[in-house]
Amino acid sequence: MRSWIVLAASVACIVVLAFGAAFSVSTPVGAQFELPSCKAGIHMISPSDDDFKNAAALLNTNGGAYCWVTIVIREDEMNPENLQRLHNLARKYKFQIIHRLEKGFDSQGRWYMPDGDTVQKFVTAIKTIIPSQKDVYIVLGNEPTHAVMCGGCTPESYAQWAMQAIDTIHTAFAEDADVAMNPVVMLAGQDVHSPDAPPDYYDAEKFMSRMFTAEPNLLCEIDAWASHNYPRDFMRNTFAGRYSLRGYIWELALAQRLAQRLVSEDCQEHVRQLPVFITETGYKVGAGGIADDLAFHQAQQMLRFYEEDPKVRSVTLFVYRSCGMPFEEFAITGCNGDKLNGVGQALLESPKVKGEVRHVHKARTKVECPLEVVERLPIECTVSAENLGTDTWQNIGGEYSLSLIGYQSSGPDGQVYSFTRFREVQPGETLSANLTYNPGEQQGAHTLQIGLSREGRVLLGLATVGLDVNAAPEMTLKVNTILGSPVQSASKSAQVQIFDDQDRILFRKPVVIENGAGVVGTVENVGLSGCYRAVLLVDGNLPVQKACVDFEKGMNIIEMPRLLPVDRDNDGKLSLSDILGRYR
Repeated sequence: MRSWIVLAASVACIVVLAFGAAFSVSTPVGAQFELPSCKAGIHMISPSDDDFKNAAALLNTNGGAYCWVTIVIREDEMNPENLQRLHNLARKYKFQIIHRLEKGFDSQGRWYMPDGDTVQKFVTAIKTIIPSQKDVYIVLGNEPTHAVMCGGCTPESYAQWAMQAIDTIHTAFAEDADVAMNPVVMLAGQDVHSPDAPPDYYDAEKFMSRMFTAEPNLLCEIDAWASHNYPRDFMRNTFAGRYSLRGYIWELALAQRLAQRLVSEDCQEHVRQLPVFITETGYKVGAGGIADDLAFHQAQQMLRFYEEDPKVRSVTLFVYRSCGMPFEEFAITGCNGDKLNGVGQALLESPKVKGEVRHVHKARTKVECPLEVVERLPIECTVSAENLGTDTWQNIGGEYSLSLIGYQSSGPDGQVYSFTRFREVQPGETLSANLTYNPGEQQGAHTLQIGLSREGRVLLGLATVGLDVNAAPEMTLKVNTILGSPVQSASKSAQVQIFDDQDRILFRKPVVIENGAGVVGTVENVGLSGCYRAVLLVDGNLPVQKACVDFEKGMNIIEMPRLLPVDRDNDGKLSLSDILGRYR
């Protein structure tokens, strides 16, 4: 009798979701802002795969991990294939993406105003991919104080669109329980240097005042604050006032004053707590700007300053690579991306923090284990877990591992359990591993909870397996002669041997045969599933065997083949000496 427990994929999914939720949904909204952040980053326009690879070599240095990239996403780029490509690269190179949503631009380079279709297209696409992390960072457009950047928008029209966009994004993710993403939505960064010349340009203070007056709830609904903080004339560092590298302080102070007039106290507190994402800053380097060495020192000073401000979560320097005017002077790798200017060199050499991100941890698991097991006898189970989350599981050379929750891998009597190691398991791929478990001497029900851990901390319960641990089985042999009569002699020297399916000997014991029965007693090292080969050796008889013994709990009565008393020399085979010896 073979008894196996199989947690099939459909069943395992229920177990995993019910058990795993306690580990994967353990932090409140906003908790992502309490994690360590690698603030360094770069602003990228339509990045290639090589751009990501080279940016990783630039940012993931001096301790950096999960640094930031702000990426312009035009409406024609809002398809699942492109977004999945970007997020696969972000996952591979450990980046965090800030998505700047845009509709597109005309032949003169003037940007269209994003609309409801823009946001809906992005939401539809992002919900169909496997994102690189739980939190999805979104910026709504760019510098609407310039009419050319937003299709000639006004403060009121931008406010109306932004309010609709935030509502669309938040509602879409809140209503779909299968999409475990958390959107972090920000308004467009402002150009605080913009002159006051409507309708082409708006003073940033007047624009913000009119925008929030038109839609006060924007102050309550945004999740973070995006800011553009360029040095004066794009060349000189200053650290005080509206036109300095601390321009975000001026912006937030204005937002707080408006909040006091327009919204509730709870919303005012929300505005005070908003984290800051500097999605654009940088220097003009070269003929029209500053020399490389000065750019290097200024950028180092700026990065140190932002690193010390806990309000700031990221600083993405504009721009990584650009060809031609007006942005090539700002490009930290020039046009071809093959040489760092002084700003890029400062970014490369600056000390960085190993950032952390929130991931969705989810799996569909199948486990195969023997249901009834024997004390002190290790068993093997197979574990298959499809990665339905956002991170790559890597055991060899990585931080992930499998564990039995509540168990130590080793105890006073030796190893309790072990899992075979696994390599990289991308989202959508399946982990395969073997579990070896020694139940020890404690009989009865054993509950095994298989967990996925990262750096020793359990993230997700994959499956729960119940085992019934029993005493070792016992065995008695029924032994007859070739004539069919029971073997009577108690003086015969006999031995029983048990082999597994690999012909490895597991058990041997002398046995006394009386009245056709050989009481073996407890049989060690055999389980309650699978075929074992039993061999009986009796002096003067050819060996006999039972090819498949399927042990059950308690006493097992095994009828052996009849003995043939012709092996006079006890060599285990019928030979000429046996025949001649019979007639001497």
